[in-house]
Formats: sequence, structure tokens, C-alpha cells
Amino acid sequence: MEERTAEVHRQTKETDVTVQLNLDGVGKYEIDSGIGFLDHMLTHLSKHSRIDLVVKAKGDLDVDAHHTVEDIAICLGECLLKALGDKKGIARYGHSSVPMEDALANVSVDLSGRAACVYNVEYRTDKIGDFDVECLEEMLRSLANNGKFNLHINVPYGTNSHHIAEAIFKGLGSPKHKGDVVIEEPKSEYRSGIGTDIHRLIEGRKLMLGGVYLPYPAGLAGHSDGDVALHAVIDALLGASGMGDIGTLFPDTNPRWKDADSKELLFIVKEQLEEKKWEVVNIDLIIHAEEPKLEPVKGQMKRCIAGLLGIDFTAVNVKAKTNEGLGDIGAGEAMAATATALLRKKRRRTI
Repeated sequence: MEERTAEVHRQTKETDVTVQLNLDGVGKYEIDSGIGFLDHMLTHLSKHSRIDLVVKAKGDLDVDAHHTVEDIAICLGECLLKALGDKKGIARYGHSSVPMEDALANVSVDLSGRAACVYNVEYRTDKIGDFDVECLEEMLRSLANNGKFNLHINVPYGTNSHHIAEAIFKGLGSPKHKGDVVIEEPKSEYRSGIGTDIHRLIEGRKLMLGGVYLPYPAGLAGHSDGDVALHAVIDALLGASGMGDIGTLFPDTNPRWKDADSKELLFIVKEQLEEKKWEVVNIDLIIHAEEPKLEPVKGQMKRCIAGLLGIDFTAVNVKAKTNEGLGDIGAGEAMAATATALLRKKRRRTI
């Protein structure tokens, strides 16, 4: 799949605008239009659509915001059109209904290649701070015209002008609806990985397992906090994504990882997976320990791992097994863990 990115620069007597976007991003943004309220709205658009967005603009704000707002919309629309390319594989229709306290915004989109904008919105004030609300309609019309898509915005009610505008921009970016405007590939790429870890128990050291502290007279030896459960999960994720192993990524020769919290290590791996466009489908974890009994804390471990990876609680499974008195684990001298991970390449992107 080719990268769907674009950059547009527009310079006129009134403005100098550069817009960059990545449809397959994670919602990173760098917005500086010189107009605080507009920056706020574009930030919502980036975050809720997960489009990476850069907007740099200078304009004749000493006159008013009109030229700057319109030219940003022109660049944004042209960027969208360029990044979509031949539109192969897109689900062109989308609709979202987003509440914002007193206001409700219904936003519908058709990436038809034909420009149209229907805007049924009434504000209670002419300004939001020092921003003219009439600029919002001009911006959204310019966005639809230059992006060559149908945009219908209906706000049936709302009393606060800021809330109305914010609901519109969140609705424009929100993927939370059937038929959302997404890029879809007919086939998804899946990869699985397996990870293992084992550490000896040392008296007087804090015992961390699955990101959960367990009161126990001994803890696991290790350069970090020795959490074999999270280490196994990390290794499984790294193996599935082809990004090496935990010892390479967090070497024991680096003092930064001395006594490090393994939850931090897992979160770092999760961010790297996102950069590589991988999402976690599920984790299956087995912890081998003679004692303490882990049944009472398995739920906490599941919630911890799911929270760190940003996945549903039900996508994480934790099992605990003894070694039936065999070997170092059976003698209560060590603990081990084995984990499997299933990853899926991200193919759906709200646009």
C-alpha cells in the first residue's frame, strides 16, 4: 500500500500557507495558523480522524481572519484530494452524529469527486472569542470544494457557539459510525509472535508480575523490575512485528533501564508498533510459578496489559500454572512466563 501523504503550499498577497497530511497517521498534529480558535478546531480534526496534520500559516490577521481561514481550507482540501489518489478501496460514504454537551452535530460525507456543501447551522453569537463564526461556513465550503467531496452538516440544536463548532469538527473526523469514511484494503496482514522469560527469585526484592505488585517475601532478579510476564508479552510483540527482542531494545548495558518499570517498556513498544502501523489483536499469557497464588490478581493483570496496549480487556488472556514441584520453578526459586501475540496491519483510516 502506497503512502497516502500530501503537501500543499499556497502564497498570495494576503497569506502564506503550508499544509501537510498523512491519512495513515496516528493523529499527530502541529498547528500554527495564528488563530487560536481555528488551531483548536484543527487539532480536534486531526485527533479524531487520526490524520497526521501540519498547518503553518501567516496571514493578514490585522485585517481579519477570513483570508487565512479560507486559504488553509483550500490547502487542506487539495492535500486530501492528492493523498487519496485514485481512491481505490475506499468506503466513500460516511456519517457521524456527535454530541457536545448542549449541541449535536450530524456530519455526512461522500467522497464522490463532486463538490457540494450543505450547511444548516445556527449560532447564538457572532463570535467565539474574537473569531467570527461566519468564517467556519466559508472554511468548510472551501474544504469541500477543493477536496471535491459532498459535505452535509446539520446541527438541529445547540446553545453554546463553541460547543456547536467543536461538535462539527469532531464529527468531521469521527470514525464511530457504520459506513465510516475509511480506506480499506480487501485483505489484512496478520502476524503472530511468541515470547518467553525466566528470572530467579531474590528475597527482599519487590515482586512485580503483569504490571501488578504482589506482596511476597521475594522478588524477581533482573536489570529492570524483573517482571517476567510483561517481558514475555514485549518479546511476543517484538517478534510478531519483526522488531527484534527485548534484550536488543532495552539492553542491560544501558543504565537508563536499571530498575525500570516494565510497564514503561511495554508502553514504548506499543508506541513503536503504532509507528509501524501495527495494532494488537490479542495477547495470551501463561505465568509459571509455584506460589503465590495468582488467581486473585489475574483480572488486574489483564486490565493493566489491556490498558497499556490500548485494547479491550477481553483481548487479553492470563493463565497461571505451577510446575508441579519440578525444577527451579517447582522449588520456588524462579518464575517464568510465555506469551503469544497476534498483530494486524492497520488498514482502516478515517479521512
